[in-house]
Parts: sequence; structure tokens; C-alpha cells
Amino acid sequence: ELETKKLIELKKKGVRIYKLSDWLKIFLKRYPSNLLNLKDFLNVEFLLLNNVLLMRLKRVGDILISIFLIFLSLPIIFFACIFIYLEDKGPVFYSQKRNGYLNAEFRLWKLRTMTVDAEEQGIMWSSTNDSRITKVGSFLRKTRIDELPQLWAVFTGDMSLIGPRPER
Repeated sequence: ELETKKLIELKKKGVRIYKLSDWLKIFLKRYPSNLLNLKDFLNVEFLLLNNVLLMRLKRVGDILISIFLIFLSLPIIFFACIFIYLEDKGPVFYSQKRNGYLNAEFRLWKLRTMTVDAEEQGIMWSSTNDSRITKVGSFLRKTRIDELPQLWAVFTGDMSLIGPRPER
């Protein structure tokens, strides 16, 4: 009762008052799932491609652009592989299992930027000045060259160039 009176006073003074779901939508552009109830969920305008023609056009675009980018990036990937191998003689690629569209699991490939035994004690997020990151790996991460092999996942349809990032 007291809170309602305060809200009415603020509104009379011209203060904008938002419902939590509206504030999340406007300012965060996301909804923490623990704050949603079914009513909120039904009111959200999710951006999903439900038109078959648009989905097919998007897929054709993904294929054409990924082929073009793979072709352009092959020399860069080739030289990066050489430098990775020369630094510590380990494998040049690193893979992770990810969940994509409709929770489908797939294997994502990257150029290896850490030492071979980096996840020996389990999976950990990297941090600033992480000692597990190699010298070549540091450069590859700064320039995002280590991400170029992911174009293969776009080509095969596991990922898309536009859309949410697949979860690890």
C-alpha cells in the first residue's frame, strides 16, 4: 500500500516507471529465465525465422559467404598452423562440443592458442595474462584468427553467421 502511494507520487512528478519485464526488454534486451513466468513468455516478441523461404535464403547466404571467407582465410590459417606447430610441436587445432540450434550438439574447431596440457585440471575460462596462452596464441586471439576454422561449422550448417553464439 505504501509502495503503491510512492509509485503514484513519482509518476505524478513525471518519473517513468517500468514493469520489470518491460525494463529488461528495453534496457538489457534480454530476460533472465528465473524472472520469467508463462505470461511474460507469451508476451515476448522473439526474433525467430519461421518463414521457410527466409530460412532457406539465410542458409544459402551462410554457405556462399562461408565458402568465400574460407577461401580467403586458408592462407592465413595455413601460416598460423605452421607457427603454432613450431612453437610447441603440439596439435594445431582444438575442438569443443557446443550446443547449437534446437540444442543439437556439434564439434566446433579453433586454432589452438593454449599449451597442449591447458585443460589438464579441467575446463577453466582464460584470464588476463593467462600463463597457458602461448605467444603465437596471444597474437591469434588478439586478431581473432583462432576463430577462422569456425567457418567450417557455418558451411556444414552447425552454426550461422548471424544468430546466437552456440553454448559450450
